[in-house]
Amino acid sequence: MPLRDDDRVMTGSQRASRSVVIAIALVAFNLRTPITSLPTVVTNIEATTGLGKAGLGALTTMPILMMGALAFTVPSLAARFGLTRLVWIATAILAGASAIRVAGANVAVLYASALMAGAAIALAGGCVPAIVRQQLPHRIGLVTGVWTTAMMIGAALGATFTVPLENHFGSWQVALAFWAIPAAVAWLIWTVVERRERTAPPAVRRASRISDLPWRSSTAWAITAFLAINSITFYTTVAWLAPSLEARGLSQADAGAAFGLSSAVGFIAALFLPPLLLRTRFPRALLAVVVIVDLVSFAGIAFLPLTATALWMVLFGLSNSGWFALGQALIGMLSIDAVHAARLTAMVYAGMYLLAAVGPISAGILLDLTGSWTALFALLAASTVLALFAVPKLSPARR
Repeated sequence: MPLRDDDRVMTGSQRASRSVVIAIALVAFNLRTPITSLPTVVTNIEATTGLGKAGLGALTTMPILMMGALAFTVPSLAARFGLTRLVWIATAILAGASAIRVAGANVAVLYASALMAGAAIALAGGCVPAIVRQQLPHRIGLVTGVWTTAMMIGAALGATFTVPLENHFGSWQVALAFWAIPAAVAWLIWTVVERRERTAPPAVRRASRISDLPWRSSTAWAITAFLAINSITFYTTVAWLAPSLEARGLSQADAGAAFGLSSAVGFIAALFLPPLLLRTRFPRALLAVVVIVDLVSFAGIAFLPLTATALWMVLFGLSNSGWFALGQALIGMLSIDAVHAARLTAMVYAGMYLLAAVGPISAGILLDLTGSWTALFALLAASTVLALFAVPKLSPARR
C-alpha cells in the first residue's frame, strides 16, 4: 500500500529524530571519559610527574572549574554559532584534549588537556538540553535517559579499560590518548547527521546575556543546589575512589574495575528514572529516595569498603547516576521552550560545576592533612543530606 505524503513526512521526521538521538548519544559517550580515565592511573601519573595529592586533585578540579566558568557563555555562543554547530566545535576540542595526553609526562600538557576537556564538556553539555527541548519536545524523558546512559557507559569504559590499555601499550600516556578515538568518531557522525541544522540560523538568539538567566526563580536555585551536591560527590568520588580502594587493599586493576562497575550499573537508573519522573504521582519522593541511597553507599565505602565492595559500587552507581539523570530531566521539564532551557541550563551548570570544583582538590588537601579515607567518604555521606532541602521545590508541575 503506497504511503501518503503525510506518512512520508512522518516517516522522514521519525528517521531524523532517531538520527539526532544517536548523534547525541555518541557525543554524550565522550563527555566523561577524559575525567574517569585519569584516576585509574593516578599512581603512575604521580610516579612520573611527582605531583602530590593536591596537584593530582587539580587534574579533576580544573576541568570542572572550566565547565562552570564557560556555562555562563553557552547561551551567547549558541546565539552566535547555533546550538548544533557549538556541539560540533566542542566535540572536536574534546578529541584534541584526549589526543595530546600522549605527551602527558609533561605536567603542563596534562593541565592543558584538563582545561580543554572542561571547555568542551561545558559547551556540549550546555547545548544538549536546549537541542532536546527544541527538536524532541515530546521525548524529553526518553532522550535525557539515553543521553545520560551513554555518558555513564563512557564513564564506565574509561574507568575500566584504561589500565588494561596501559598494560597493552606499556604506557599510561597512550592509554589516556586512546580515548580520542571515540571522540573523533562522534565528531564525524555529528558532522553528517547535523549538517543541515548546523547551517540553519541560530536557535537561541534571545538568550545572550547573563542577566537573562532565571536568577529570581526559587525553583532554578533549588535545581542548581540539587545538582551541585550531586556533582560535588560525583567528581570527588571520580578523583579518589579508585586510589582509596587501592590504598586499602585492592590491586590497581581491581580498584579501576570497581569504579567501572559503579559507572556501568548507573546506566540502568539513567535510562529508566527520567521517564518515571514524568509519570509518577510522587516525583519528590523519587528524588529523595535516590539521595538517601547515595548516602548509604558513601557510608559503606567509608566504613566497610572491602566487606561488600560490589554492593557499595552498585548502590553508588544507581543512585548517583539516577540523581544526575533526574536533575537533567527536570531542566527540560521545567523549561517552557529552547530559549528558556538554554538559560536555565546555563545557570544550573555554572552553579553546579563551580561548586563541584571545590570537591576533588579539597579532598586532596584533606587527605594530605589527615591521610584518612574514612573521614573523606563519611564527609561525602553527610553532604548528601543537604540535597534533601532542595527536593520540596522540585517537581515537573512547577514549570
